[in-house]
Amino acid sequence: MPSEPEPPGCSRSATPRTSTLLANFAEQHTQERVYLKEMSGLLGNRSFGFLLLLFALPNTLPIIGIPGVSTLIGIPLAIIALQMMAGLPEPKLPTWVAQRSLHRDDFQRIINAMMPWLRKLEQLTEPRWLGVTGLASERWLGAFCLVLALVLVLPIPLGNLAPAVAVAFIALGLIEKDGIFVALGLVIGVGSLALVAGMVLAMALTAIFFVREVLS
Repeated sequence: MPSEPEPPGCSRSATPRTSTLLANFAEQHTQERVYLKEMSGLLGNRSFGFLLLLFALPNTLPIIGIPGVSTLIGIPLAIIALQMMAGLPEPKLPTWVAQRSLHRDDFQRIINAMMPWLRKLEQLTEPRWLGVTGLASERWLGAFCLVLALVLVLPIPLGNLAPAVAVAFIALGLIEKDGIFVALGLVIGVGSLALVAGMVLAMALTAIFFVREVLS
């Protein structure tokens, strides 16, 4: 997939935007499978924010329909969030996670689906509310993303969409130093946790009713 030129005025420095890094990687990758260890090599100096975004974005696109994506992406997302919460200087993928992979065609489908939205969001970001995106905030943001990542791996229909969107906003805010995006991610995240809790409660009540009324 050829990389598209960035919109005018979108770049504020010599550092390429996240969308450009992902598009170039997808275009240049020629192997049959794409390994997580290869994608983590795109980090540059964006560290935790880049990996959080990379692992969250595929779950924001339910139309992709690739089996196992939520689990494949949710587990390393939880690991990265845990390392972020622990205050590690840089993220490190365990070998058993780094060796996990997607077929190249599936990876291309994910990139093609999410790239237009990512580029539009990048145009809206700018450095602001810097206190929310600093190193002092990363630990509690990591703890919050860890909770959202654990929700992602639960087998709840469409239960992974809102938490993934929340992580994506937080990650993009960290990358672009945009505290408003981080704040939006926190609001979406709290709402998603309430929604998932309601769905779990409804499923539990339905199961109890079924046992009492049907099986008794």
